Amino acid sequence: MADVSAATARSRAVPRAVFWTRGIEGDRTPETSPVPSPDSRSSLLALQAARWDTWQYDPVPRRKGLIGVVILVLKSAYLLILRPFHRELLRRQRELNSHLIEALSRIDGDVRALKRTLEASRRQKPGAVEYTPKFSIIMPVWNTNPAELQSAIQSLEAQTYPYWELCISDDGSDKDEVLACLKRFNALDQRIRVRHASSRSGIAVASNTALAMASGEFVAFLDHDDELAPHALQRVVEALNADPSLDLIYSDEDHLEDGHAVQPRYKPDWSPDLFLSYNYLCHFTVIRRSVVEGVGGFREGYDGAQDYDLLLRVTERTDRIGHIPDILYHWRKSANSVALNMANKPSATENGKAALEDAMRRRSIDAEILVIDAGQYRVRRRIHGNPSVSVIILTKDRLNYVRPCVESIRQKTTYTNHEILVMDHESRDPATIAYLESEPFRVLRYTGLFNFSRMNNLAVTSAGGEYLLFLNNDTEVITPDWIQAMLEHGQRAEVGAVGAKLLFPTGSVQHAGIVIGVDGRPSHHILVGASSQDRGYENYLQVIRDCTALTGACLMVRRKVFEEVGGFDETFAVTFGDVDLCLRLRQKGYLNVWTPFAVLYHREFGTRSPGDANREDHAKFVTRWAEVLSRGDPHFNPNLGLI
Repeated sequence: MADVSAATARSRAVPRAVFWTRGIEGDRTPETSPVPSPDSRSSLLALQAARWDTWQYDPVPRRKGLIGVVILVLKSAYLLILRPFHRELLRRQRELNSHLIEALSRIDGDVRALKRTLEASRRQKPGAVEYTPKFSIIMPVWNTNPAELQSAIQSLEAQTYPYWELCISDDGSDKDEVLACLKRFNALDQRIRVRHASSRSGIAVASNTALAMASGEFVAFLDHDDELAPHALQRVVEALNADPSLDLIYSDEDHLEDGHAVQPRYKPDWSPDLFLSYNYLCHFTVIRRSVVEGVGGFREGYDGAQDYDLLLRVTERTDRIGHIPDILYHWRKSANSVALNMANKPSATENGKAALEDAMRRRSIDAEILVIDAGQYRVRRRIHGNPSVSVIILTKDRLNYVRPCVESIRQKTTYTNHEILVMDHESRDPATIAYLESEPFRVLRYTGLFNFSRMNNLAVTSAGGEYLLFLNNDTEVITPDWIQAMLEHGQRAEVGAVGAKLLFPTGSVQHAGIVIGVDGRPSHHILVGASSQDRGYENYLQVIRDCTALTGACLMVRRKVFEEVGGFDETFAVTFGDVDLCLRLRQKGYLNVWTPFAVLYHREFGTRSPGDANREDHAKFVTRWAEVLSRGDPHFNPNLGLI
């Protein structure tokens, strides 16, 4: 009882506070609750968030008897008589706190931005770079949100690299706030120049007007509502000092949504096939001014895709292209922008298609441009002539695999000029032997230890095709035009190998390209397990793109190119023979192309078990390609983990 009485006495001595839990217009019955201790580290904002009102703090303990009644009457009278004043004071207090929170939030954002700027400025020390070119930033403007326009210009003024000019072409804005903003910045900074048009002419004309104002060695492009990272130009200068011959430099980017950076876009190094699938270069793009002027600047009639059209022409003029794997550009999402949804500007997709059609004509490429999604395309090339294709299949027993594989080719394939060669490795199953002997395709025999590379090389010596299509026996054709989809790229002079989209029997992705030197792994299949209907990261599962390596489970190589590099290296008996071939093709300057329009099932390990992986192959591959692996994969951004 003594303990209970003592606890009760301590409880009665705890200071109380009066507050309304449902706000000013809520429940009018005052409630009591313990006040945070005086030594609490809670801030005024925390108190407000907890709906405490410090001026109501009552240090008088509750009392019983006459004194308690008097105190209660006085407090009740106080609240009854002064309630209107009390409510107004409370409202103003909360309004003040709201303004304080907003102000503190802005200050916090400014401090964070300042920290980023200071961190970026440390990158540039006196004498850190020898080559210091001037950049002309091209910015067409039309009735921009003044706050966003101001942020865009301020992001340029915050650059740690000082040698730039901003060329603003106002395309007939009629909003006073916009004109006042432009006038103010034009007066404050002599590096900011503004030219006004009397009426609106379109983004291409406005951009060309800004280009005509440029005096820098390089031009860069900043939309009127987007922002640059503080170290954007400095990073470009560093890249130019590392390689002064670069004509085009692009970086990674993200999006701005409600003041927050979201959806980072980590891009590969220059990938010409991916660029023909969609404009992945986008922002931040810097181009040598003489190159831009040499291709004629922007063209009218391509609004929404005017930058794609320009870049298509620029990349025809130069292959000195550099990529900075760093987010240097913040692309703002707005209700009607393509940053939010490409479908917001359907004309942009059609104009992008027209730009690609023009590019194919200029390059003398016979191709049809198909729209596969908003802003995404398939360049479907015509096949020259009727070249022969040899489909080479390795097998041993496993009739339940090889027969469906061969039958799917014979029943579904629409390309007729092909032959099937089956390299049989000592099959002992009577049913398999009977099947191989009864079918009209050619069967070759191989004895000895399994050697993937040697068996394929031997099969090539017996093949008559101009194109070699290496195929696992645990695959089955899905798309009837799979050979055409691969052949259209295999026939290109610049292409070494072509790979297909392979699916597990469940429909999930088994092969969508191989990356090398990522996360300490010599090679790795990306996007494995994704649904066949998924877009994949940056739509990788939907579009034709360049890869460093491709699986030998379904691989097409032109015979001439295959022989040029010496075929498969037979020292790779079980694994890495396909990746090694692809790297040797790249070493010769060829591209390896993956297409999602040739689709097959692949059971994987249907022919060989996972335990067949050869440690000697692994060690040999890592040793041979150590330097290449250390540089990472050029078609896979280093900021990405394995996907």
